[in-house]
Amino acid sequence: MVVLRAAKPRSAGQIKALIYSALGYLIMPLDLIPDTIPVVGFSDDLIVLSSAVAASALYITPEIKQKTQDKMREWFG
Repeated sequence: MVVLRAAKPRSAGQIKALIYSALGYLIMPLDLIPDTIPVVGFSDDLIVLSSAVAASALYITPEIKQKTQDKMREWFG
């Protein structure tokens, strides 16, 4: 089991790199488990993507949440 630390990243670029890497793994033709195997083939992709989302969620601060809410109100009223 991987334990993720809840420390602040040095830059938002690290989180972006994590997300881009996970998306790259999703579209990469060579996987740990080949996607041609029914059902099981996409399980490794799902694990990588969900881990990236979970790791990214650890870095969302109250300030980021407030900025997001403000932007949503600006866009949608």
